[in-house]
Amino acid sequence: ASYVETGKPVNCVNTQARSTATHNMVVTHYNRVGVLAGVLDALRSDGINIEEMENHMFDGGQAASCTLRLDGKPSNDAIGQIAAGENVIQVGLKGS
Repeated sequence: ASYVETGKPVNCVNTQARSTATHNMVVTHYNRVGVLAGVLDALRSDGINIEEMENHMFDGGQAASCTLRLDGKPSNDAIGQIAAGENVIQVGLKGS
């Protein structure tokens, strides 16, 4: 039941490797087609790999929060490009 509800297996024998991500980015955005594609394009252009990604909808489905674990720090230009997205509410970045 937990997997059906969360998408994460419990008590699995073959566990995933620990992430080597160095930075966490949180993008709060309106629930619109193409928002995350724009985020991924900006990171790809900057040479940043996404090691883990989760997108959680807020109640009502109008907005969401996407957490990305990155293998490096995006440039200020990439962060600015993401933040300037039409349906992006806020971008936060934290080194781990």
